[in-house]
Amino acid sequence: MNVKTILLPVDLAACPLEGFWFVNQFASEASPAVILLHVLKLNIVAHENRFYAGIAQEAEEQLTWIKHKFLSPRLDSRVCVRAGKPAPEIVTEAAESRADLIVMTNHVNRYRPRLFQSGIMSAVASTAPCPVRVLRVVTWLDCPRQPALRPGIMDGLDAAPPSWAPGLGN
Repeated sequence: MNVKTILLPVDLAACPLEGFWFVNQFASEASPAVILLHVLKLNIVAHENRFYAGIAQEAEEQLTWIKHKFLSPRLDSRVCVRAGKPAPEIVTEAAESRADLIVMTNHVNRYRPRLFQSGIMSAVASTAPCPVRVLRVVTWLDCPRQPALRPGIMDGLDAAPPSWAPGLGN
């Protein structure tokens, strides 16, 4: 599969680290473009510009921090923030950016917030213009409480993922 553009939707409440390990594996190959996408699910009738702009800017800043911290510098990457229902927005971004692959995550801890529940993944998989890869996630970053990471947790992302990261080895 010739992958030129990867779309990686990111839940800022429970940011999946396995997604970055998976995407970084492509850095040594064709070095595709990577789009980090966060979908703002606003429960309001109309977007009040100033309110929406503030939330979108904060999300963009968090995505930018994540991009610089966790994505290989060899990858051409950008961040994108959209507002609406997650599944249609993910599919729309994939179509508009001509993504060749969507990498989604499935959190295994039922007590953590989940953006990508099975309904969202099913909706994306059934309507996406490209293949969808779902990764099982056991490690996540709590973005609202960052940058207070434990030292060394993500050192050497270019290296192979740890043995406990299922399905991510070579």
